[in-house]
Amino acid sequence: MAQTKENTDTQRVYTYDADKISHPLIQEEDLPKDQPLQANQTTVEPTDGANYWNGTSWVDQLVVVYEFDPTKDNVYTGTNYIPQGAVLGVNQTFTKPEDGLYQPMRFNGTVWVGTPKEEWEKAHPAPVAKPSETTLAMNALGQQLVQAKAESDKTNKSLEQKFDDLTQSVNMLGQMIAKTQAPQGGSK
Repeated sequence: MAQTKENTDTQRVYTYDADKISHPLIQEEDLPKDQPLQANQTTVEPTDGANYWNGTSWVDQLVVVYEFDPTKDNVYTGTNYIPQGAVLGVNQTFTKPEDGLYQPMRFNGTVWVGTPKEEWEKAHPAPVAKPSETTLAMNALGQQLVQAKAESDKTNKSLEQKFDDLTQSVNMLGQMIAKTQAPQGGSK
C-alpha cells in the first residue's frame, strides 16, 4: 500500500522522563523526520509492556542499585531503581550490603564495609525516655488516689470500731436498764 506524503514526512517518536532515573515512557507522537530528537527522545518502538528506556532499548523491569558518594569515601547514600540493562553510574553498584552492617557503610569497590555494632551503639546511645508533663500529672494523681484510699480505709475501720463499741455500750446499757426495771421478787 502506498504511503501518503504526510506519513513519509513524519516519524514516530517516543519520549521518556529523563528527570527520573527509571526513564519511564511519557509520550509518543509523530514528528517531522527532519526535526532533531531531544535528549530524552528515541525512535525505538517499545515492545508490549516495556515502558522504561535503558539507553538502548525499552524494558519492562527495573532493578535495584545501591548508591554511594564517591566524594565522601564511597559512603552509602541509599537505593534506587534503574531500567534493566542500563549502564551503572559511577556512584552505583548491584552489590547489596550484607545484613547487620551499621552506618556509615562504605563501598570499597567490591563489598560494603560497615561500622562495628559496638562502635555504632557507643556513638548512638539509646535516648532516655523523659515522661511528658501529662504522664507526670497522671502519676501524681494516681499517688494521691492511693493515699486517699488508704486514709479512707483507715477512717472506715476506725468508724466501724467506734460503731461496734457504741453498739456494745448500748446493749450493755439496755441490759442494765432491763435489770433495774425487772420485777423484784419480794414479799407476799
